[in-house]
Amino acid sequence: MSNVLVVTGLSGGGRSEFAKDLDDLGWYVMDRVP
Repeated sequence: MSNVLVVTGLSGGGRSEFAKDLDDLGWYVMDRVP
C-alpha cells in the first residue's frame, strides 16, 4: 500500500523547501501539478 501526502500552503510558506526535504528522505515528490 502506498502513502500519499498532500502539502498545501500560501506562496512563500515553505512548500518547496518541505518538498526538497521529503525528496531527501526518499519520497517521490511532484511540485506544481496542474
